[in-house]
Amino acid sequence: MPYPYSTVSIYPCAHAHALTRTSLITLLLALSLSASAQPETYHSVPLPLQADSLAKTNMIVLNTHGIVPGILPRSDAQETQLAKEDRAGREKKVPLLAVSTNLVMEAGTVLAKFHTVPLNLGLELPLGKHWSVFADYTSTVPWRAYNNNADCFQLMQGHLGGRWYPSKKRPLGGWYVYAQAGGGYYDFERDGKGYQGEDFLAAIGGGYSIAFGEHFRLNLGVGIGPILTHYRYYEGRMANQHLMYRYSGNWQYFGVTDAKISITWLFYRKKK
Repeated sequence: MPYPYSTVSIYPCAHAHALTRTSLITLLLALSLSASAQPETYHSVPLPLQADSLAKTNMIVLNTHGIVPGILPRSDAQETQLAKEDRAGREKKVPLLAVSTNLVMEAGTVLAKFHTVPLNLGLELPLGKHWSVFADYTSTVPWRAYNNNADCFQLMQGHLGGRWYPSKKRPLGGWYVYAQAGGGYYDFERDGKGYQGEDFLAAIGGGYSIAFGEHFRLNLGVGIGPILTHYRYYEGRMANQHLMYRYSGNWQYFGVTDAKISITWLFYRKKK
């Protein structure tokens, strides 16, 4: 007579072996499929015009499907605008030329109640980051006598010089030191008596250029040096229609020879 529990002990073992073989086959099949599957690869594509944060590396990343989440195709107008912004970012403005006028002479003639105004025009050319050369010219307008030829204020002056700016923060701005030299012709008459002559003057000094925005400057400066002049003293005769020269001489002076309260406009050029 067979053992009553023999069938119970046989069937569970056979079922367990079947499950083990099925699990092993399933595992091997999954491993083979995962090994044969091609992983999603990424490659870099050059992007010459890109204005967002991805443009810092000048590259975007595309997956194998050619899709970048969050980036949409741009129109031609957008490409043109981005190209302009890219060129503007690469271009750098450098100072080209400064044009100025000195208000000290104008104020002096007004206070002295002369019926004429000396017009001043100055040009300054930057040389590198610290140096510049400048030239200015002053002439009175109109060039004539007045008050029945009894009064006259005529002046022609020209100067050449150079400046050194220690600061690099602003072009032609901040503190500076300078040197200049020049000369010209003058004719000063009051109540029918006056002086004519030629002069030479020089100055060494310093100043400060106050920047208001990108282009506008207010230039304040003072310099000391010599003045050398050869003069002719005259008096008017026959209702001041004729001048009678009485004597001539030389005059020398050392002290303040230059003062500036100049309004300056700075022009730029683009440099790539």
